[in-house]
Amino acid sequence: MDNILVVEDAPNFLRWVATAITRHFPACQVRMAATARQAESEIATAAPSAVVLDLALPRDSGSEMPSINAGMELLGRLARGSRTIPTIVMSSHSAGEACLAAGASEFISKSSPTVLDDLLTALQAVVPRGDEGGQR
Repeated sequence: MDNILVVEDAPNFLRWVATAITRHFPACQVRMAATARQAESEIATAAPSAVVLDLALPRDSGSEMPSINAGMELLGRLARGSRTIPTIVMSSHSAGEACLAAGASEFISKSSPTVLDDLLTALQAVVPRGDEGGQR
């Protein structure tokens, strides 16, 4: 079974995105991580078909404030990994060009009024649907 990893430290946004992906890709399992370290653990154990990555993340679950550097470092490690994992960056930061240069498959602005549709379209390009009866 394919799985999609959503890496996002804002719990409400994480649930919203995960729910939409589950509805649109019913044959995929959606896994979630709130820190860069949790994401690395999920990637190592679950081998996701795609990653949806927020840039501003805490590195670990301590009291550390989210940092765009943590997301960019994780993106770089994904791009240099032994297995190519399509990575879609969703962020409120204006870092689209830097993310694409670092290896992101797509950059989506969280401030876009079509953010969810943009994400699902980007995922559709990199993850097999499996069940064509899925609903948006």
